[in-house]
Amino acid sequence: MTRGRRGSLHLRRQTFSFFPSCRFIPAHTGSQRLRHYAKIGLLAVDEVGFLSFDTRNADLFYQFVSRRYERKSLVLTTNLAFNQWATDFPNATCATALIERVVHHADIVTIEGESYRVRESQEEAKKRRHERTGRRRGARDTK
Repeated sequence: MTRGRRGSLHLRRQTFSFFPSCRFIPAHTGSQRLRHYAKIGLLAVDEVGFLSFDTRNADLFYQFVSRRYERKSLVLTTNLAFNQWATDFPNATCATALIERVVHHADIVTIEGESYRVRESQEEAKKRRHERTGRRRGARDTK
């Protein structure tokens, strides 16, 4: 958690770190966690849809978004289009209600293009191939 310029709290979490093993967490602890996340000024949740939600976690995530709805800022990142969210949420009605709250006052930014991870991986592989080729040539030149 970090503090912004005006003292507001900022927090970034991956979706699956919000509700780790929630089936083992008592109900009162889950509500304490929801209250904690509801207080943070700007909250960024990364990789929504990376892992599917079970019923309890989908309900908790819905409650989390509902508590922040029209009160606090929320940034969500996902690689899924909204019409694909129903595949990660066990209840299509819950997914629809969640999407409605998320997009109501939202600025939606779609980023298209090549993944920087793929690009960096390809560049590193090319570098390694070049280094191996150079070593082989050097070994042949010394013979």
